[in-house]
Parts: sequence; C-alpha cells; structure tokens
Amino acid sequence: MRSNYHAKPHRYPATSCHFQYCTPFPSTVGWRWLNAGCAGFAGVALVYNRLLPTPPLRKIGPKLKSEGVSKALCSAEFAGHAWTAFNMGWSTNVHIFVVVLTLKQKFAFSPRSVGFCFLLVPAGILPTVFLLPHLTRRFGLQSCITAGCLANVLLCALLSLPDLHSRSVVLIFDLGLGMFFSFTQHSANIARAKLIAAKYAKNATGAVTGVSRTCYALGQSIGPLVSGLIWSWSVSGPFLVLAAIQLSQIVLMMVMCCVEHKPIMVSTLSPAVT
Repeated sequence: MRSNYHAKPHRYPATSCHFQYCTPFPSTVGWRWLNAGCAGFAGVALVYNRLLPTPPLRKIGPKLKSEGVSKALCSAEFAGHAWTAFNMGWSTNVHIFVVVLTLKQKFAFSPRSVGFCFLLVPAGILPTVFLLPHLTRRFGLQSCITAGCLANVLLCALLSLPDLHSRSVVLIFDLGLGMFFSFTQHSANIARAKLIAAKYAKNATGAVTGVSRTCYALGQSIGPLVSGLIWSWSVSGPFLVLAAIQLSQIVLMMVMCCVEHKPIMVSTLSPAVT
C-alpha cells in the first residue's frame, strides 16, 4: 500500500479570500531601489563628513553659568510642560505600536505591508513643519497644544469603537492623523520650554529642554508597555487610556492657570500679569 507521507502539500491560490482581505498592498514589491537609494545617500554623507575638509571649531567665549534652573523646573508652567512632553511621547509611540500590533495579529499583515503603512507617518509629520509656524503666530502656542490635544482625544474615542478599529483601512489612516495631532502639540511644546527657561532662569535653556526630553522619553517607553498589556484584553483599551491621558493634560493646565491666577504662558516681552 502506497503511503501519502511524501505527497506534495496542497497549495492554495494566491488570491485566497483570507490573503486578499488581510493584505491590501502587494507582497511582491521589493525594496531593492529604496535600499540602493538609502545606501547612496549614506555614502554621500560619509564622503562629505570624512573626506572633505571642515573648518576648525572656534571657541566663542567662556561657558556661561546657568542661574535659576531650580526655579524654572519647580514652576507651575514647567509642570504642565513636562506632563505635555510625557503625553506626547506616550501618544506618538502608542499610535504606532497599537496600529502595528493590530495589523499583525488581527489582520495578518506581512512585514512589507506594514512597511508601506509606515509611509503615512512622515506624511502626518511633515505638514506640521509648514503649518505650525503660521498657526502659532496667529493663535499662540497654548491654543495649538489644546487644539491638538482635543483632536487627539476625538480620534482615540472614534478608534475605540469596534466598528472602526475592526477595519484595517481606518487603522492605517490613524498613523497619519495620530502623528499630525501629536506633533502639532509636541512642536509647540518644545517652543514653550524655551520661553519658560527665558522667563525663570538665565542661560538654562539646555537644562530645561533636557528635562523635557527626559519626560518625553519616559512617555515613549512606558506607553507601549502599558498599551501592550491592555491590548491583550481589549483593542479599544489603549485608545481609551490615551484619550484619558490627553484629557488629564488639559485639566492640569487649567488647574495650574487657576493656582497662579494668570495665563499659562506669558511672553517675556510683555509685563507680568498678576
């Protein structure tokens, strides 16, 4: 009796319903030319930095001593700024982490398909570079941060609905919208750090910005960890937690404004408001 052990396995057609639903991008597209282009740019940068002569560094003068760093870091304005930086680190990485995790686990996206989805990340960041200077000049830093925060809350509330996060196209577009709303707040918050340092301290912009970046990095590391634990119970959970954290940012800024009885951000060129 002939055994079927060595029989060839049955091959399902490539246009199976499962694969057709899960991978909207073609899996046969290679990355050869993209890798070649990146390697070419890296080679040009290497030649420019290593082979071409560069002018020697000149010392402008003695290092200026920082003053009033503790006063700036203990101010109510910096507390709101640090919490905003933490939220931005959380928001940026959680949007990417949850979307990629869901596409891989729920929709069985291939690595190449996920790579194509990541094209929406710079597509969401780049508009903030051109729009934010005009928006901050017209509406102010605090208005841009608040508007981006409220838009992020609305986006997370919509994505928590099962009818929406069960569609791969909606999750893919979340990469672009989430990055746009998050970096609208993040870029305005960076400018806020410089104003806080100029208001409370002297020659302390680097110290204030460094603590702000530390808070941002903490949000980047803690956000995916907590979201991954919550995602195992519910896909809606990470989006609801992110929305709650974004709302807490607005509440904290309102509380700090009431404590000091003055606007949250006062320009250094205008007299202090009491």
